[in-house]
Amino acid sequence: KDEFGHLGQTMNSMIEGLGELEIAKIVQESLFPERQPEFKPFSIYGQSVVMTTLAGDYFDFVEIGPDRLGIMIGDVAGHGISAALIMAMAKAGVKMASEEEKLDTCRFTEELHRIVCSLKTGRLKRMMTFQYLVLDRQSARINLTNAGHCYPLIVDSRQQRTEYLEVPGTPLGAGKSPHYQPVSMQLHPGQALILYTDGVAEAQSVSGQVMGYERFARLALLNYNDDAEAYYRRIHNECLEWSGNESSDDITMIVIVHSGNRSSSI
Repeated sequence: KDEFGHLGQTMNSMIEGLGELEIAKIVQESLFPERQPEFKPFSIYGQSVVMTTLAGDYFDFVEIGPDRLGIMIGDVAGHGISAALIMAMAKAGVKMASEEEKLDTCRFTEELHRIVCSLKTGRLKRMMTFQYLVLDRQSARINLTNAGHCYPLIVDSRQQRTEYLEVPGTPLGAGKSPHYQPVSMQLHPGQALILYTDGVAEAQSVSGQVMGYERFARLALLNYNDDAEAYYRRIHNECLEWSGNESSDDITMIVIVHSGNRSSSI
């Protein structure tokens, strides 16, 4: 019971904590999609760059038949093991949902809300902002439901303008009576829809200036590209340059571009 014994106990606790962190990291890495979707006439690319020990960001793609694609993005409040568990349950909810449920963005989001609420016991009290959309390749129509997440950004390269799609909604796990509303829009050739987490718009420069939503919209328009991966990398590089290659939050983006090329394969 001397100082060496106390040091030993401290080291043991640290080792146990590191083991839990490694488990949580493995869980989180397994939640991200293994490949990018091929969904002509759209070019789609998503990536999450982890700036912290354990990410709180989540995104995924799910095929719904041959002509529809479900796309989701989320951000769990806080980080660590409990955030990993929330993300894992969201992923499980996606896997267990029927095709009919996946097509109904409101119903699907409400079900995930109930799952997250059911987890809020003891120390596991987390909320998750979430966004879910279904993209139809034939009609180029998007049905979207938002659960307190950052508003999607529409970029129109032909009209040279941008617009945030302001869709309110209750974060998953927040309150017993959530409010969700489906929104429908059509993506035209030369247009892109960008989904992102708040680590993008809240990135700070070396001098402490915040990127902000207006600046983010401008750089998204200036860096437009028909190829979603190239477009993503241009935006991401601009964000890194702005923040001096440092960030206090994770950065996750999904870029959906209507390239106008026709194909019937997925």
